[in-house]
Amino acid sequence: MFDWWDKTVTIYHKIKNKDNNGRTVTKWERTIIDNCFFGNKTVQTLVGTAIVNKNQRFIRIPMKLTLLVCADDIAILGEITIDVPDNTDARKLLDTYDGFVISTVKNNALSHFPLPHIYIGE
Repeated sequence: MFDWWDKTVTIYHKIKNKDNNGRTVTKWERTIIDNCFFGNKTVQTLVGTAIVNKNQRFIRIPMKLTLLVCADDIAILGEITIDVPDNTDARKLLDTYDGFVISTVKNNALSHFPLPHIYIGE
């Protein structure tokens, strides 16, 4: 493993199901992953006629494990042992911990990088 792949991250995966009464129940499945890369990059967007720079965080997760991660899941830097109760918004964890709501998920298994990985970003 590369020396810079040294971060632990916690992923909260959102699962929605119906209960016996037909109501939607939201659950959050927590997964702690070691040996990840956590980084930042600057992206430019056009707002009206102005170009705006924004810092955007991302995580690279080694492909050595099976992981279900989707947009609207939560990624947090570090090992978080808190279970989120059913029908609670896990985004509240972002008030306390360094993380983000995932908006981008890419499978870089066949990428040009020396280590196949899953890329997630905000």
